[in-house]
Amino acid sequence: MDGINLEEKRYLWLNFSEQTGQHLYCYLDREGNKIYGNIVTNTDTESPYSNVSIHKGAECKGEAVHFVSSHKHESLKQ
Repeated sequence: MDGINLEEKRYLWLNFSEQTGQHLYCYLDREGNKIYGNIVTNTDTESPYSNVSIHKGAECKGEAVHFVSSHKHESLKQ
C-alpha cells in the first residue's frame, strides 16, 4: 500500500457544561454539514471526560472531517 495515507477518523464532542469561557470549534462532517463542539478525539463511543472532570457529560456531534473555525464563548455581562 505504498503511497496511500489513511487518515485516522476524529470525532467532535460537545460537553453539557455552561459554555461561557469555553472554546467552541466548528467542523464539517462527511456530508458537509457544520457541527460544533469543544473537543476532538479519536472515538465516537467513549466520552473524552473522566469521572472526576468538571464536565459531567458530553455528546458526540459527529465525525470532524474539515476544520472551519473556532471562537471562545464570552460572558454577555459587561
